[in-house]
Amino acid sequence: MINKYIEYKIHLKEYIKYTLESREFIKRLNGKLEENLCPICGINDYKDVFKTLAYEFVKCNNCELVYPKKLFKQEVFDEFYKEDEGQNKIWKSEYETLMLKKFKKELSEQSYVKIIKKYSLKKNKYLDIGCGFGESLYHLKHYFKSVEGIELNKYTSKMGSFLFNTKIYNKTLAKAKLKKGTYDCISLLNVIEHLYDLDIFYEINKLLKKGGIVYIECPFMDSLSMELFREKHNAVDNFEHINMFNIKSFEKLAKKYGFEVVNTTTDETLDIQLNDILMANSKNFIHRFNDIPFINPLNVFLYLLSNTVCSKTKLLSKYLGGSYIQVVLRKK
Repeated sequence: MINKYIEYKIHLKEYIKYTLESREFIKRLNGKLEENLCPICGINDYKDVFKTLAYEFVKCNNCELVYPKKLFKQEVFDEFYKEDEGQNKIWKSEYETLMLKKFKKELSEQSYVKIIKKYSLKKNKYLDIGCGFGESLYHLKHYFKSVEGIELNKYTSKMGSFLFNTKIYNKTLAKAKLKKGTYDCISLLNVIEHLYDLDIFYEINKLLKKGGIVYIECPFMDSLSMELFREKHNAVDNFEHINMFNIKSFEKLAKKYGFEVVNTTTDETLDIQLNDILMANSKNFIHRFNDIPFINPLNVFLYLLSNTVCSKTKLLSKYLGGSYIQVVLRKK
């Protein structure tokens, strides 16, 4: 409990700083936006959903994907990631945490491992796109003969390769020039919400063997926490998350790129804290990262308790109320 509280406070401080820096970056852009079509349907047939500091989010009437009506150009994202020291500090802190957990043998398998093991018909080659440090590769190399990652961040790809002794390409998927039709499973863990162009799924389809699967995990637009906090939710309170999916939008995505949906569930994370409820109407509200010192220990306790209870009862997953949707697509 004490260790969890210390870890909570460290990450709280870093993420509050990072979130505030992101907001200042958005303000400096002075609304440099361009028209944006639905990334799945390629049309503008929508209804307004909510407005954040960066975007006016709309929902496509055809596929129900929630996306910005106007979007920053790709070079804006490139500029932010290039100059962002705050994010680099978070990565370094994350690396130290992973290194310590690996040393103490405390890296526990995440729920996606069980799902991938269940739905991947063969276990020869696995690829994780946007793998970060490659923790997924570490867990799945015990089940697949070969595991590889794609990661554009130089620091995380380099340090992840060293930490987990895995192959991580510091290139785009196109430049990695991977062999077509050789992968049994490809995953995107908290990546698809960032993608500027969803046509990457054409390439993913080509890389997979027939019957191969794609595992996707991302923020869930229809989660309980999203219903509660909407435009104030951490998943949209920045300019980086530009695709917000629900079940129907994944069904439309699958059909467009030659897949079928074989499993849909959510994780067991409620993602609602007492801090959030108490400060939801305040001017400086930051979902998940509000700091009320005397409430924080209780938040950690409730987090541990709710995760334990939810994991055992599977209530959030059963009724699709968790904060992250977990989808398995199979190549036709």
